[in-house]
Amino acid sequence: ADLLALPFNFFQYLSWYSSGLVSTNGIIALDPAFAVGSDASGRGLGSTRAPHGVVAAFWNNLECNLCRITAWESLDTDADGVQVIAVRWEGMSLYGEGPLTFEAWLYADGRVLYLVEEAPELAITRISLVGLEGFDRPTEDYIRVSSTSLPWASGMPLATAFTPFFMPRGNATAVVPAGGDVDFTFGFDRIDGIKLWMTVKSSASPGGADLIHTVRFSHRPFRLWWNLSDWDGGLHTGS
Repeated sequence: ADLLALPFNFFQYLSWYSSGLVSTNGIIALDPAFAVGSDASGRGLGSTRAPHGVVAAFWNNLECNLCRITAWESLDTDADGVQVIAVRWEGMSLYGEGPLTFEAWLYADGRVLYLVEEAPELAITRISLVGLEGFDRPTEDYIRVSSTSLPWASGMPLATAFTPFFMPRGNATAVVPAGGDVDFTFGFDRIDGIKLWMTVKSSASPGGADLIHTVRFSHRPFRLWWNLSDWDGGLHTGS
């Protein structure tokens, strides 16, 4: 595994990360105590076993004979002004079959995009793990998808996106000077009925008593239904 210094603080499950370890087994380990080889079994996300803090692009016991693993940072931000870095596993093999080529795109606000460019038939039929796992509460903070459940189409690339409901953007880790203020910008995923409590803690000095403010967010967009048939005088919903 090689250490990857991130060009920004990456947000995942209420924690920030400035680096990760890129493994040949298709993961980026955010666990600072990651032990090389501990991910070889491809054990389930959400397990009590290390490593924790995992970005699993295509987790399995992969082989890297003539493979190439690279990382690149986008010089431009996306449409929301968010930085992104991509890690590419190229020419991997699974149980001797290949090539298997895929990428993981990490966005500074916590979004993760997985892309599979090419995969052998065995990679489609054998279970590999795609998803995320937090570091502090790995058995509670995780999302796990089996590669066999993805909508594969023969010879076609595949993309899978993980979008957190709350996405901090801009000055998310800024220190506020005494008597000053700072803008804290963020984004929300548009999901009806989702609620969020955000706790803001402040203290007069480092290590001092915290003054806690709690802010409640609720996303409840209006929903419009219509019916194109003739009205019969009753109340109906349609599409």
